[in-house]
Amino acid sequence: RSPGRQERRAGHAVLMDSLIKKGLHLPSLEWLLERQTGLDGKRMKASPWNRPECADMDDAEKRRIWVEERVKTIGASDVPIIMGTSTYSSPYALACLKMGLTEPDHEETENQAFGHKMEKIAVECLLENIQGEVWDPQSYGFMHATMPFNVATPDRFLVFGESLAAAGGARIPIEIKNVGEYMKGDWGTFTVPEQYYDQVQDQMAATDSHVAILLAIIGGNKFYPYTIFRDEYRIALIEKQVSKFWADCQAGILPEPDGSEATTDAMKSRFSAGTEGKKKELTLQARAHVKAYLTAREKLGIFKNAVKALEEKKGANANWLRQFMGDAVEATAGTMKVTWKNETRKARDEKAEAECEELQAAMAIRLGLAYDTALRALTIQPARQIGIDDRTGSLTVGKDADFQVTA
Repeated sequence: RSPGRQERRAGHAVLMDSLIKKGLHLPSLEWLLERQTGLDGKRMKASPWNRPECADMDDAEKRRIWVEERVKTIGASDVPIIMGTSTYSSPYALACLKMGLTEPDHEETENQAFGHKMEKIAVECLLENIQGEVWDPQSYGFMHATMPFNVATPDRFLVFGESLAAAGGARIPIEIKNVGEYMKGDWGTFTVPEQYYDQVQDQMAATDSHVAILLAIIGGNKFYPYTIFRDEYRIALIEKQVSKFWADCQAGILPEPDGSEATTDAMKSRFSAGTEGKKKELTLQARAHVKAYLTAREKLGIFKNAVKALEEKKGANANWLRQFMGDAVEATAGTMKVTWKNETRKARDEKAEAECEELQAAMAIRLGLAYDTALRALTIQPARQIGIDDRTGSLTVGKDADFQVTA
């Protein structure tokens, strides 16, 4: 049975902070060394500016070369786009870039520049709680063993033992994300946004890693460090879909266009200037798309008007009730009850935080996650992930009796 979306990620991502709150420990050096293998140095791909003649290049020129080289491969950040989990681009827009039908953006955005600066802060926060040294691969990429066109470039590596350049010791890829406050709801105790999950899984596949670290700075003031474990099922799907996408690009086959903003922008870039006087006959298939477009436009107009009318009706009734209640906070009539309180900022509720993990598990079960899977995600799996399942994580003779019985 193939696992569902929530179930698939439940056992492969865990918020480090949640382990600390439970009184557990972060993965030990010995545990990591047992599970992490050295990377074959022959698959380390150096960027062009490593050549001696490029030593005097400024950052803008290096970025230009990096962008042009990146178009020639599939990077780990391209994988979510191909898998359909990205919120930033589409398979069609990405294929246009790889096939040279649209031009890449050589300019670094303000968000990207700020994100690079925040990487140093995220690394400092990580090293406050975990052993090891951090290595910045900078201009190095890592080629997938069976897909040499797939080159991953993790932001950092957590390194133990010999240096990475000598292809010795243990190394753990680190991916760092700087996201807005509006995205905080996507980050849970056992879940991360699927697009970043796919990106990190591809990095692990390319670097022969069994574990990776995902650091998220949310809203500029919240630090979420995650341990991501290798998901063979997802990696197999990624390899299959990425291979097909690349083969299609090489053959000049574009994906079907969707209605995303990224695809629309790609269309505008490709066909920005029409040929004066050129006309084309609508085929049967094109006529069917015209009819579907007109139908969708009509329904969308009706829907928008209906939503607007309902919002106004809802607001009018709510305001009438507020006026009726005055300074009362509750009004009742039989089984009907209306309450109204102005929202105010509340102090931190430590009890609610302690119950957060159990609440998330309950919500996951309601969304389709198997009960046994949710129970394991709260008990034995975290224990195994940090190497203490010999004394906790299940009700077994000889283990710690850290459980309670409630009526």
